Amino acid sequence: MGRQPGASTLSEDDRRVLAVWAADCAERTLPLFEAQAPNDTRPRDAIDGLRAFARGELRIGKVRALAARAHAAAREIGDPAAVAAARLVVEEAARRVTDAPGEPETNRWVWRAKLLAGTTAMEVAASMLEAAGTSASRRGHPLERLFRDARCGSLQPATSDVCADWLGIATLGGDPDSDGVAPRW
Repeated sequence: MGRQPGASTLSEDDRRVLAVWAADCAERTLPLFEAQAPNDTRPRDAIDGLRAFARGELRIGKVRALAARAHAAAREIGDPAAVAAARLVVEEAARRVTDAPGEPETNRWVWRAKLLAGTTAMEVAASMLEAAGTSASRRGHPLERLFRDARCGSLQPATSDVCADWLGIATLGGDPDSDGVAPRW
């Protein structure tokens, strides 16, 4: 008989060894979090929970709950500066499109806005999906749609890679229309 769907392929001992490894890895990043939120113990509690699981003192369900709270703590800190920067770039691009459509500097602002807004949206959506757990990735779930839309934004013309290429060519003084190797659309 083969493996049952949803059945763990790791032994309980392997899961305990993996828990110690995960706790060690997470602990290395803890000072970064604690510098932003020194009084929030949720990430430390999750690490302690992993170690307690490894010693056989805590069941995995409790560890998962602690991990969810740690993810929530990380989301709450977020990076408001990145979101604010993306918003400002999009606003400047919109202003330039209205005032000077088709100008080279306007085009650079539009490429910059698409690249930055797409990257920021993807990071925010991925963070939300990670915090919600894998069930949120099932078809029809609202977070699945947000994640898919954010991810697909970087794939729509002009793709994020093409925008980055055009910005690089323009920064070096070239003309993206004639000096670039990436097709415009």
